[in-house]
Amino acid sequence: MKVAIVNLGQIVSGDWRKPFAEGDTIFIDGETIASIGTASTGITEAADVVIDADRMTAIPGLIDSHVHITFGDYTPRQRTVSYLES
Repeated sequence: MKVAIVNLGQIVSGDWRKPFAEGDTIFIDGETIASIGTASTGITEAADVVIDADRMTAIPGLIDSHVHITFGDYTPRQRTVSYLES
């Protein structure tokens, strides 16, 4: 599926050296971001779905990397049973 997200107010790149991307459109082809830039008629016509972002900001997905490893209700680090209850 091809998706065009148009009318973005700002695009955050995820690169700390250049935090913002130029343009107002993200074009996605399948599971891949195919292009970031300014909307053209060709892009919107090629898309199966066009989403009007109404000047919102697009940012990369965020991942919470802080986790506690458990095996069911046992945590090896604290050697604790009933970890989930506490």
